[in-house]
Amino acid sequence: MPNLPSTTLGKRKKNVKNQPKIKKVVHPGGGYTLVALPGSKIGDTEIIDGEVCTIVSGKSLQKLITTGRLQEAVTRTCTSFITDMRSIFSYQPIEKEWEFHFDTRRVESMGYMFKGTVFKGGPASPNVKSLRHWDTSRVRNMNGMFAFSNFNSPSISGWNTKNVQSMSDMFLSNKKFDQAISGWDTRNVWTMEGMFRNSIFNQAIGQWKTYRVEVFSGMFECNREFNRDINFWNVTHAKRMDRMFREARRFNKPLNAWDVTSVMDMRSMFECAVQFNQDLSMWYTKSVTTAKDMFKGATAYHYSPKKKKKGKTKQSRRSALIKEWTRTAGYQSVQAVRRRNNTATNYRDPNTLDEARKVNRAISQYMRNSGLKTPITPDRKRLRYLYRGIHSAPAAKLLQTGRLKDAGFMAFSRSKTVPNTFLMGVDKVIVRIDVGSLPHGIPWLWFSDEVHDYSNEESPTTPTLDRFPRNFHRSYASSEREVLLPPGRLVLGKKVSDVMYDAVYVPDTRAKSIDKKPIIRRVGPPRLDSKTRETQMNKHLDQMFRQVLSLKA
Repeated sequence: MPNLPSTTLGKRKKNVKNQPKIKKVVHPGGGYTLVALPGSKIGDTEIIDGEVCTIVSGKSLQKLITTGRLQEAVTRTCTSFITDMRSIFSYQPIEKEWEFHFDTRRVESMGYMFKGTVFKGGPASPNVKSLRHWDTSRVRNMNGMFAFSNFNSPSISGWNTKNVQSMSDMFLSNKKFDQAISGWDTRNVWTMEGMFRNSIFNQAIGQWKTYRVEVFSGMFECNREFNRDINFWNVTHAKRMDRMFREARRFNKPLNAWDVTSVMDMRSMFECAVQFNQDLSMWYTKSVTTAKDMFKGATAYHYSPKKKKKGKTKQSRRSALIKEWTRTAGYQSVQAVRRRNNTATNYRDPNTLDEARKVNRAISQYMRNSGLKTPITPDRKRLRYLYRGIHSAPAAKLLQTGRLKDAGFMAFSRSKTVPNTFLMGVDKVIVRIDVGSLPHGIPWLWFSDEVHDYSNEESPTTPTLDRFPRNFHRSYASSEREVLLPPGRLVLGKKVSDVMYDAVYVPDTRAKSIDKKPIIRRVGPPRLDSKTRETQMNKHLDQMFRQVLSLKA
């Protein structure tokens, strides 16, 4: 494209009559552009090739179209002062011999400019060929520009799109366009939502720079032709990919190189993409909040979810797992690891500290993944307080400094009578923490549902007695139900009674489990309603107990 004269408004030369107002700039290979010269203004006219050409504004151009003077609007107007061309030619017929002579150097928006427009003639007709001379270097918005139209010409392949920010719905339901646009500069585009939805586009665009794109929703939805390699797109900033390949019936290219760590929405991403069968196991989907129907109807995908078999309900399965957990020696091994000693080697089951660590890792995994505000208690009751008894040197330190740190899991009881009985006759402090004041997102772990007293050697034999060592003081009260909280510290508050104090639990967010992974991933996930909370609880309990029950018993 030749250099066009400046359209900056300036003073006319003095003592010069009949100064030209519009210049005809001829392009190599045919076609020309009408450019307003310095000193001209909107409404000025010039006779070019025997035709009266007028400098128009956006409103005056729109008026020509609405009053039926469409040919004049296309062929005999100078648009050097127009910055917004949104929806100018929506649903208008453009005859094949009409050429656009627009000066688009100032245009910033072309959204829906040719939405539903009928271009008569073929890809080589003058009406579409003339678009190749347009200067689109300032355009930021191309939303729906050729949506629902029959535009199909290579004339736009060389457009300068370096400043375009939005290309959503650009070729939506365009059943004709299938031209090479791989040279487009998409470095500043942030949304490509529905760009080729319900179209027949199938050209190589794997070289596009997409590192700023946040929205890919429905980009190739219902496009039954597209099957090109886009594996090397940079999608690190993408947040939405819902419906991206929904009903893209021919698409089956690798996507394993994509970094989807920021993607939050993958709903129906490959729904009914019947040929898609690529390995996505390398995707790290930590940020995904919804993936509903992601592979629904993707019949070729070898990871398609199978129908669930009828069996026990989640609630009955959870109850059985909790019951089995309380009847195994996992309880002792957890306590041993929590206290960081080797007493687990004295137990009959498990008989090594390594197996005790397996149990600890299962609990750590649950605590990392759980985001529950409050626990679902075995008897379905909500708690007001949790209690913990402290004695001897730790109690003295707590009273002196007002703080007490525990590097291991912190065990609390639901009953204040348990620590009171346990600490009878010694220097003691009983602290209680308000459940409602706990930091939002701290995970809980209940690990005793049924509790028996095995401290007495003369106790009658029970079916599970042989699984516990004799003289092991597991519990001192049948009402005890303990809960583990992640490592942290207690901050002493006001005195409630002779030995009882209020306290605040402060979690240690830097604490790590034996396998060197953080126990608390984050504090403050979204609040969950009771039904969602129970569903998550069941899910993570199932996972944890499957690991626990895999130990030798």
